[in-house]
Amino acid sequence: MSAYQQSYPPMPYPDYSDPAGFRPTPPPGVQVQPGMGYPQPMVRPDHPDSMTVLVISIIGIVGMFFMSPIAWYMGNKSLRDCATGQYNAPMSLRAGRVLGIIGTIALFVSIVLGILLFYLMLVAFSQHP
Repeated sequence: MSAYQQSYPPMPYPDYSDPAGFRPTPPPGVQVQPGMGYPQPMVRPDHPDSMTVLVISIIGIVGMFFMSPIAWYMGNKSLRDCATGQYNAPMSLRAGRVLGIIGTIALFVSIVLGILLFYLMLVAFSQHP
């Protein structure tokens, strides 16, 4: 027998067909379903409204400021749903909520500036002879 033809002892592989065979213990937080083989981690899906919140907030930032409070409200509601553990909170949801807050602040600033401009116009026209 040459050096390249050595025989090695057989490796002790577990018998998966045997019910009393190798049963790996799952890591914490992993649910095992019977008959499914090795346990897979349960992955939570992203919240279904995450992209909706982002799109509405972008529309609110671009020029329709009245859409921003809606995005802020929907973002808060979606984050509350994610806090229950049913959904994952993706970055698009968080970014949409932040853009909704920024757009709402821009809405209130534009309303205050509009009222101030209207008041200044009334004062200017009332003093004209």
